[in-house]
This record gives sequence, structure tokens and C-alpha cells, in this order.
Amino acid sequence: MKRQLLLIATLLYLSTPVIGQVEQRNYRQYGTQQYLKQQIEIEPERALKLGSMEEFITGYIDVGDANVVKIPLVFHVLYNGGTPSVSLEQINQQLEVLNQDFGLYTQPIQSFIYQKVQDFYALAIDTKISFCIPENIDLGQNGLAIEYLNTPIQEWPISDEMKSVEHGGSAAWYPERCLNIWICDLKDNIAGFSQMPFGPMNTDGIVIDKDFIFDGLEDSDSPYDSGKTLTHLIGNYLGLYDLWSYDEPCKDDYVDDTPLHDAPNFGLGTHYYHVSLCTGEPQAEMVMNYMDNTDDVALNMFTNGQKHRMMAVLSEGGPRHALIANPECAFSFTETIDRSQPTQSDFEGNRDEHYMEVYPNPSSDVFNVKLTSNSTSQASLRISSTVGTVKWEQAEQILLDGDQLLRIDCSTWPDGIYNVTAIWHNGEILTQRVLISKP
Repeated sequence: MKRQLLLIATLLYLSTPVIGQVEQRNYRQYGTQQYLKQQIEIEPERALKLGSMEEFITGYIDVGDANVVKIPLVFHVLYNGGTPSVSLEQINQQLEVLNQDFGLYTQPIQSFIYQKVQDFYALAIDTKISFCIPENIDLGQNGLAIEYLNTPIQEWPISDEMKSVEHGGSAAWYPERCLNIWICDLKDNIAGFSQMPFGPMNTDGIVIDKDFIFDGLEDSDSPYDSGKTLTHLIGNYLGLYDLWSYDEPCKDDYVDDTPLHDAPNFGLGTHYYHVSLCTGEPQAEMVMNYMDNTDDVALNMFTNGQKHRMMAVLSEGGPRHALIANPECAFSFTETIDRSQPTQSDFEGNRDEHYMEVYPNPSSDVFNVKLTSNSTSQASLRISSTVGTVKWEQAEQILLDGDQLLRIDCSTWPDGIYNVTAIWHNGEILTQRVLISKP
């Protein structure tokens, strides 16, 4: 009995930061697990798709290609009045952090006083994944793929509302080819959430709270200001699970070289030695791994097993292979938009009932919006700029039974990107983007 009490006391000591590290403050809360549960409740087949992903990853053979793959990023900064909360400089600095975190980081590695934790660093690797911001997709910021949208919404829940023009948000820009990132003010101290692979394309991407983007200000006292939150969320987006599960403690993350965790870790980390009993024996947890939740100063590595998962997801036949199809990170609109053929919306709802086509795209003076319904239906149409200015609107309901073709005169509109949104009577929303570019 005494030996059992001694073991319990020892475990409690090892699983607690040393005195002086414990403090009362708000800790970072990730929302990817909750968001995924919401998606599975709406679409139960989503769980089967994730199961098929595991089968694909299991069968993936890493050929050892040393080439670095490059993923283009598109940012949507949503703010409510006044000055945007995140600057262009912050976004560029965040980009540098991502390329350091996913690459071979040359800054001295954080030292841990416990050797079992320090030994984990032998597993740290270069993932061979890098990121860029395309310079020829103009979303209103000097030719950069960065959009600023002043919206009436002050705070956003864990949902897809910030990705919807109709709900005051911004629609994704070519999510098959670009990782879309929405920066906004999230409710309930949520740091952010990601859509795991095989989700609906029109909601694909990452949402991150404005306070968790990189902030290089010297007077910042946040333990989460070094940009590691987005690193974690991109790991989710590329198929990595959190090292812990809120609902199932000790749940496997499907990576062989990461130890099982019974809960997320919090705190500074250098004196941190948390053990779990997930295997029946005391086992140190990998508190410096980007997929854990210790303070940014302690997070510094991915493992080879995690790299294998992400590379499988990006490989040919993987759910995110199209992201790396453009290694130069330069888009020409002949690549992403067929200039002569209509483009069908990526809406994941009732595909057999409602469609919207926008063509030609790009356009210089006139373009067509074709609305199609297989049954009698009603819809309204709105066309707005990326900053929310309405350029054309048909507020009254349009009676449809088959096709309805609308010709839009854009000859006097400034060059740029415009959102075309159709709202159907059953609440279904279709959104396309059209590029206006005059010779």
C-alpha cells in the first residue's frame, strides 16, 4: 500500500510544472475536434471518408524525395470597424514562422531539464513542406492573396459562417489549389480550428483568432504570440490529429513515433515533465511537439511519422495533392479558370437541384450568370466586391423552372475580384468569384 501511495505521489509530482510555473490565465483552446464532430453530425459519411484516408496513408510509400513542396496561402482578414486587427507585416512574419517550423529550424532548440523529454529531439525532422503567398491573385492588397473585409459581425462561433458571404464573411478562393485562412475574432477563447481532409470544398481551410497570429511586438506578454498556433492548425489541415482527445483520453493519433497523451499540456515547458499512464506504465509526453498545446516558446518539432502522414495527404491520389501542383506559387488565370467554359459551383448540398454558372471568367465588359433548377424554385442574386460593396443586385425573387440566364454589364466596374452569390428559397447559398480584367 505504501509503495502504491509513493507511486501515485511521484506521478503527481512528475505531471505538474514546478512551483512558479503554475499561474491563473486563459489557456489556448483548439476547436478542430469540436468542428469535426459538428461536420460528422451533419454528414455521417464524413467519418467513413476519414477512415478511407487512414487506409490510404497506411498504403503510402515514401520514396524519399528530397524536393520541398510548396503550398500557396490565401488570407481573409475579417474585422469589425476601425483598423484591421492584423497587419500585412504580421502576415508576412507569420509566413516566415511557418517556413521555419515546417523546415529545418536553425534557432537553438529549447532545452528541457528532464532528459527523457530532451531525448525526443532526436526525432525532430524537416518536413520538406513550405508555404508562400501568391503575388498575382489580387484580393485588394497590392496584388497579394490577402483580403481585408470590414464586416458587421463582431465575434464568430465555431462554424462556417465566416466563410459565407451571406453571413457577413468571405468565400474561399480556389480551395482545391490554395489553403484558405480566415483571421477573425472567435468566441469563447477559441484559438482556431481546421477542416480535416475530405470535408466540403466550399468550407475548406483554417480559421484562426486574430490574437493568435504572430505578434512581434516587444511589449506583448502573450505566451501564444510566436505564430505556433497556425503551425498546429496546418498540421490538422494536412491530416495530423491533436496529440490528445477531449472525448477519448489516450486516443491514438495514428503516428508511431509520438507517445500517447491523456490530455493537452499547458504552460511554459522548460521545466515541464508530464507523464501519462496510457500504456499502463509511466511514459513521458512529447510536450514540445507542435501538435501539443504548451506555450509557443516550448513548441519546436514534428516527427518523421507526422511528416509521413502529411506527405501522404499531399501525394498523388491524396486528398490535398492539388495544393502542390504549382511549385512556383504563381497562378495564371488560364490555369485556375477556364476562360471559355462555364464554372459550376462547388456547393456540397443538393447538387441535383440547384446550380450556378458564371462565364466568361475572367471578363472585361459583360459576363453571364446562369441559374439552373430541376424544379420550380426561387432565388435572389447579389454581386459584391471583396470589401462588401454591392455592385449588382436582384432582390426580388426569380421564378425558375429550368434555366435562367442573366447578363451582367461590368464595363464600368473597376478591375478586381467580385463575389457572385445566389440565395435560394430553401436557404441554399451558391457563391462564385469572377475576375474583371480590362485589356
